[in-house]
Amino acid sequence: MTLTLLAFPRDVRLEDHYTGVRILGRVSDRRGTVSVTAVVWDGLASAAVAVVSVFLVLAVVGPLVLDPLGIDSLTLGTPDTFTFLFVFSSSPTEISMSVGPAVFGIGAFVGLLYAFIRSYRRAQSRDDEGEH
Repeated sequence: MTLTLLAFPRDVRLEDHYTGVRILGRVSDRRGTVSVTAVVWDGLASAAVAVVSVFLVLAVVGPLVLDPLGIDSLTLGTPDTFTFLFVFSSSPTEISMSVGPAVFGIGAFVGLLYAFIRSYRRAQSRDDEGEH
């Protein structure tokens, strides 16, 4: 709540009610500000989608593309570390692959990036609406 209130000018007042809090000021006072709650939810949701997407691409598409291309072995990252992303190996008797913890790092990065871009666009659209 403090971060939200700090985004407003000094003349904005806070009214505490039994059922919640109301911020008193002009509609134009909030133009261009970023909702911390929206950033957090956008970040969490998009990070989850990114983790699942990267996992599916590596686990499903990876072997389906690498094996027909004749690639016998591929390692992305350092095994047994946080930077380990993916390992694939193919032999005449089996195909094996493994996905590592770097998937979560990629998901977190993509999630944060998406959240900040979306928040910036929201702020820009509020600015554009205020100009009309």
